[in-house]
Amino acid sequence: MSLQSIAGAAEIRNTGKKKPGEWRILVVGDSFSENQALPVESIYPNVLEERLKAKYPDRLFTVVNAGMAGWGLWDFHDYLRDWLPVIEPDVVIVAVSTSSKILNDASPKAPRKKTILAGLPVNADASLTDRIAWAAWFLNQQLECHSHAFIAFRRCTNFLFEWLRIGKIPGFSPLVKYPAMLNKFFKPTAAVIQNIKSLCDTRHIAFALLHVPSWYECMADELWLKVQIERPEVYHLDVKRPSQMIKKIAEAVDAPLYNPCEELSRSSEPPYFPVFWHWNETGNRIVAEGLQRFLEAQNLLGPRK
Repeated sequence: MSLQSIAGAAEIRNTGKKKPGEWRILVVGDSFSENQALPVESIYPNVLEERLKAKYPDRLFTVVNAGMAGWGLWDFHDYLRDWLPVIEPDVVIVAVSTSSKILNDASPKAPRKKTILAGLPVNADASLTDRIAWAAWFLNQQLECHSHAFIAFRRCTNFLFEWLRIGKIPGFSPLVKYPAMLNKFFKPTAAVIQNIKSLCDTRHIAFALLHVPSWYECMADELWLKVQIERPEVYHLDVKRPSQMIKKIAEAVDAPLYNPCEELSRSSEPPYFPVFWHWNETGNRIVAEGLQRFLEAQNLLGPRK
């Protein structure tokens, strides 16, 4: 990816001064929300914006996508602390998963390497130095855990993994494998999310959670049965534990929660990439449609004209 295209992607996130009557929804998330494997217009926040504009042509909706690969709970917190007064959203949606990354972030906050820029978006008038600094950090993220070379390697070796029976079991979250971890991580995770919600409450911004399920949480019953037959040792695992934890956290912090597991599991087409394990175009469309219904049901789309 060239520096020019990176800078261009950054400018897309620069929403500018809020217009009269504009209703802004800010989505903060990780690689599921950034989703480097898809065109920008196919990622669920942008699909959501287009759906809202089509259904409510007399209103001005803007959905700001602040997803960044590798971000966790404390990154969400720091981003919102710095950018809420700039973006001025009416609603903040935090996309939360129970991957190992978020479990690590739930521990007491430790010093982290900081980038030159506080977060995204990079302003349209950012200096060349700032753009280069942001681009270097972005490329480091790419090389570290989301590089195209890595994905290509996984695709090339997938047949070998299958032959060795390495790809047969999903990489279950620790919460699925070790139920005792639910008690260990529930309170610190809830505390971080409460801190994030407090940032929004202070500015009278509506707050909601989006559960980002791993693909095994959305397996149809017949697929889960197939996995159990191939590997009987996973029979005792409850793949719904992550969803249950996020639901309890949402109740604890008194925040509305949208969980797309049911809609994703009913899809006639696979909603996840087979190797990247993130939502593909179908998955993003399903989540965007569900989020629209959720926002309408929760009265989070503002006053109607």
